[in-house]
Amino acid sequence: MNKMEFVKDENYKKAHKEYLEFLDVNSDFPSGQMQIAIHHQVKNEINLAIEAYKKSISFDVFFNQSKMNLALIYYQQGNIAGAEELYKQVTELEPDFGYSYYMLGLLYNEKGDNANAKKYLKEACVKNPPNPNAFYNYSLILQGEQNFEASITEINTGLKLFPNNERLLYIKLLAYLNLKDKAKALPISQLLIQINPNNQDYINIYQSLINE
Repeated sequence: MNKMEFVKDENYKKAHKEYLEFLDVNSDFPSGQMQIAIHHQVKNEINLAIEAYKKSISFDVFFNQSKMNLALIYYQQGNIAGAEELYKQVTELEPDFGYSYYMLGLLYNEKGDNANAKKYLKEACVKNPPNPNAFYNYSLILQGEQNFEASITEINTGLKLFPNNERLLYIKLLAYLNLKDKAKALPISQLLIQINPNNQDYINIYQSLINE
């Protein structure tokens, strides 16, 4: 190890030691336990992260950020019941927070519960902060029900908030293709090519439309 590498290593050790001391000083607070949990997550110490998130929530049942983070871990682990319970708690405590509804929508969609997936994704589209993925996934469900016009209405609402969002434009294009509305599908395919000129699917769709 040369002198520069040694200095960098010593600086890192010092900064890391100070950070651990900071975590320890704040460990009696829900936010402190959340930071400890995040620290464990970064190190892939998931069981320790879960313990810290649970402790954070035990300190303050209204500390929803820890609930959201823990619910995501449960969701990723396949603990759907655990994630569902936490996300529902957040919707009850913070009814205007859209991301908890969005995650419930994804969760129910994964379970094959189409009615609840649709319900919560629809809610997510009118909550804050605005989430383009909520519009995307809700519109996909509508298209799966062959309800293409309603899907386009939702997509247009999403595009007002997120102009030229590629994913929303793509499923809008699919809706018009299913409706066999070439006049409306063609300009969307052209716009998508402008946004992503290397996407061969967009090019193929455009070429098929102009060759009809």
